[in-house]
Amino acid sequence: MDSEQLKQPEHQAEVPEVTPSNIPEISTPMAAPEATGTASAPNSEPSEQPVVAESTTPATLESGLSLEEDLQAFARIKEDGTLLLKATPFSTERVLATLQSSTADAVLHSLKERFKDLAAKVDELAKEWEATEDKAKLGSKVARITDYLQHAVAIGDFLPLYQQAARWDNHLQGLTEKGIAAKRSIVEQAEAIANGAEVKDIIMTLRDLAERWKKIGHTDKDKDDELWKRLEVARDKIYEQRRLNHEAEIAELNNKLDLKMEIVEKAEQFAASEDWKDATEGFKVLLEQWKEIGHTFNDKNEALWQRFITAKNVFFDRKKQHYEVIHEEQEKNFEAKNLLVLDAEQLANSTEWNKTANAFDALMDKWKEIGRVPREKENELWDRLNKAKDIFYKAKRQHFATLKVTYDDNYAQKMALITRAEQLQRSMDWRNATDEFGELMEEWKKIGAVAREHSEPLWERFTKARRSFFDRKDADRDKRRAHYDRTQNDRISQTEAFLRQLKQEIKEDEENLADHHESLSKLGDSKIDRQIRANLEKLIEQSGPRVAKKLEKIAAVEAQLAELNAAKKGKQKGDKRDKADRNTPTTQPIERNFSESTSETISTENRPQEANTTAPEINTEIDGATQQTDALSN
Repeated sequence: MDSEQLKQPEHQAEVPEVTPSNIPEISTPMAAPEATGTASAPNSEPSEQPVVAESTTPATLESGLSLEEDLQAFARIKEDGTLLLKATPFSTERVLATLQSSTADAVLHSLKERFKDLAAKVDELAKEWEATEDKAKLGSKVARITDYLQHAVAIGDFLPLYQQAARWDNHLQGLTEKGIAAKRSIVEQAEAIANGAEVKDIIMTLRDLAERWKKIGHTDKDKDDELWKRLEVARDKIYEQRRLNHEAEIAELNNKLDLKMEIVEKAEQFAASEDWKDATEGFKVLLEQWKEIGHTFNDKNEALWQRFITAKNVFFDRKKQHYEVIHEEQEKNFEAKNLLVLDAEQLANSTEWNKTANAFDALMDKWKEIGRVPREKENELWDRLNKAKDIFYKAKRQHFATLKVTYDDNYAQKMALITRAEQLQRSMDWRNATDEFGELMEEWKKIGAVAREHSEPLWERFTKARRSFFDRKDADRDKRRAHYDRTQNDRISQTEAFLRQLKQEIKEDEENLADHHESLSKLGDSKIDRQIRANLEKLIEQSGPRVAKKLEKIAAVEAQLAELNAAKKGKQKGDKRDKADRNTPTTQPIERNFSESTSETISTENRPQEANTTAPEINTEIDGATQQTDALSN
């Protein structure tokens, strides 16, 4: 809402400020009993927050008082018309609005209605609390509603709402302490096994620890992040980081940008056309093409869209003026002014405030151009015109006074979401944080508009926090994927080396066997020759089972190598699918779709099985053969 929207018409007198002595009578029924509940002194600081007993019963969400009783019990008005909400043990006194005599009634009614909406939100959360078994999942909602309570623009009994939020928070604090202790145990186990254990043992253990971590759920953010960082340090001894390339996605966005630039250039050509029918059809075709292309870079997309809309408006404004000139007609002064009065009376109840105000200004300009009418009818027409204008401008003043309350409260709701998003952007609980960012976005869409000067800064802060989180999430996913590729290649290389060693040994055994047979053929019948023959026959007999065993081992190693290569090939296909999914065009702005473009995280559950499915003794021999080969090469 800009300053022009709140500006009073020039012909209206300045509205006096409201003081406690001149507030208009409130159009709500008066209740005889005194207001219940007490509030702290207006300027007193809130006392230390009281300990709130645990309760699962929802708080009473409405005071049951009239508007005037609510005003007396929970608010006060300063001499200059400033309306303040009284302090409670949980909050300080704060400003709600500045009242003026012409709009005070509408503003106060709006503030009471806003409190009903606020109370309904707390009641809704209380029902969800009762129905939810895992209370920790509601931690974010409790934090948001607590923050909103401190800034809500409404009049009513806030104390039961504060107490309800405090009971929830106390319960969540107890769950947080238990969760922190459990996660600290997980971190200590991870740190204990990070050194000296075999790779497969570490991976299996980290899988178990990751599953236990997920089941614990949300805890205190700072302690949670500190423990998670310690866990990452242990895991970094196994995994290394590498970021994947997003060039294909950028290329797609650039291609869309080029196509939209062509559409805008055609639209700007149509804007100067006087072929009204063909140009109108051309704009329809261009608009359909724009929709089919989808979204490109957000800032450039917005700039091109503004150029397109400007060209369209220029054309249709010219087209409208063209047909208005064609249908221009002359009327008598009285008939012309009477038509203007009829127009004013139709505008009197309009709620298109700016458009209608401009229409009244234009109507008055025409009134001045028409000239005088018969004297006996002049006052009648003038009185009818002023009556229509007074009805409209009075309704307009009340509307914008009420609208400001709505905008201010919407601002408080969006700030609560931004506060949570900025806290959540540093989270390393990828899955739950991703879900919560989706929940925050859905809540953002449900909240109404705020004042125009706040709209873009709020959105930029909100999307900046989302981008920060999902960029970190992408980096974590890339690091895990890089580690898997490296370890899989290492295992394949080791297996291939061991296979070559076995085949070389078979070759050597066969050569030795051939030598033994040749030596037998050359022996005589002497005592020494008979001894030599006996030894050679024994060696030949022993070499047969040994060769057979090595052949079986070669078959097992070849099967393991085939399994490793198949797993690697399947992993590469999966990576290509992931990349294709991330490059799929979307009609939404890039900043508003991070939850879709980064939703896939490489986890141990989704990785192909590593080379540990064959006999453990073969893996051990492969490692031993690799070490022997390295020793000989050195």
